[in-house]
Amino acid sequence: MFKSAKDYRSYPMLEELYQHMAKDYQEWHGDIRGDLVNVFKYEYPNANHKFAESWYALPIYQQKQLTQNPWHRTSEYVTKLPGLLQCVINFIEPNGGLPWHFDFGSWDRIEKAEERKVEGWTVAIGIDMPSQRVGELAIEFENEDPMTYSNGEIVCFDGRNYRHQVWNKTDKWRVSAVIDLDGVEFD
Repeated sequence: MFKSAKDYRSYPMLEELYQHMAKDYQEWHGDIRGDLVNVFKYEYPNANHKFAESWYALPIYQQKQLTQNPWHRTSEYVTKLPGLLQCVINFIEPNGGLPWHFDFGSWDRIEKAEERKVEGWTVAIGIDMPSQRVGELAIEFENEDPMTYSNGEIVCFDGRNYRHQVWNKTDKWRVSAVIDLDGVEFD
């Protein structure tokens, strides 16, 4: 379920990517609810869930192409990542979260675009993580202890095959990058 992000052969590039993301985020003045995609409504059948309005995304790279987005440094750099399949910036509102789920939707879209079966890993990079307290901010995989990660910290997991949930019980937005990478790029 977890893999060391350092097993990605181009790990230093992820650290550099974070620097671009942090600058883009600092300079971005967009309207989260107005400018971004409400992912929950597309990914989950229960639009009435209490978290239905709490998860927004800024797609950077999907279906083998960059999207039109205001994060120019990130966009310019992310396509250099070997094995890049998808990159999205996730925003979870204060006191919001994601219910228990598998990442089927993302991987189904990836395989459709790639026209092949893909075994890959999801890398998450904290961009603006408002707390280090697990009770306030965490990702939890079924039968595992919840964990949190900080700004610039890089974690790697298999969300396609392991059910997980995320929560943000702070009064600030939780911002992270989610990057799906082809498993052939890992040792």
